[in-house]
Amino acid sequence: MDKDVKGYNRVFVKGTNGGRARYCRIVAAKILGRKLLANEIVHHADSNAGNDSPENLIICNSQKYHNELHMLLEAKRASGHYNWRKCPYCKQYDNPDNMILRHRTNRIWGQCYHENCLKQYCKERYLKCKEKVSAYSKERYKNKREEICSQMSKAYHSNEKIRNRRKEYYNKNKDSIREKQRLRYLIRKDQKQAVKENIGGK
Repeated sequence: MDKDVKGYNRVFVKGTNGGRARYCRIVAAKILGRKLLANEIVHHADSNAGNDSPENLIICNSQKYHNELHMLLEAKRASGHYNWRKCPYCKQYDNPDNMILRHRTNRIWGQCYHENCLKQYCKERYLKCKEKVSAYSKERYKNKREEICSQMSKAYHSNEKIRNRRKEYYNKNKDSIREKQRLRYLIRKDQKQAVKENIGGK
């Protein structure tokens, strides 16, 4: 006989999966006079997984009933009352009549909580989320600002290059550019004079 990871006694049984089975299930099967079903769970009354005496074993017909049994025993040990429930927010046991029921209509099995505890929890969660959002917004604003500054810097440098190229071109072709400008000025002057003469002749 040896123990598994959870502390249950195991024995070698021919024909079982892996060749080993929990000794508590074998004892429970002898008490019932039949093999246990797959959904039947063996519970240890003193919470000692190594105590497989028949007086210490309780056979549960489902895992749900086994979980509820553990919940009632834990409430009895913590508060002295089987029907008291544990608030998931303040972690304190209290009478279900002083608490708000959630999800189910049965006060024994439904989840109960204090209204003030829920309000305090929601307030703290809201403040934490607000801090996270504020930190995220600041970081995002900082990154966006850096991105815009880099884009403006690139645009400035690119425009500066263009201005330098224009200056170089103007310095190289200064005479031809001025001659073109002078010709354009003369053409526009002649056009304006012709328009005035046509208007005066009419």
